Amino acid sequence: MTIIQPLLPQDVAAVAAMRQATLAHKGEKTGPEAQPMFDVLLAATPLLRMCG
Repeated sequence: MTIIQPLLPQDVAAVAAMRQATLAHKGEKTGPEAQPMFDVLLAATPLLRMCG
């Protein structure tokens, strides 16, 4: 099952930057060889703090 959450106004800039950063890799196959790119993307992503 896929759950799609609405894009929050405070996330618009971050999502646009992420889309721009990954655009050069559109259509590439993913797999273990994609791990370095994923690591860079994850390192540049702020932590999400959950309230609860």
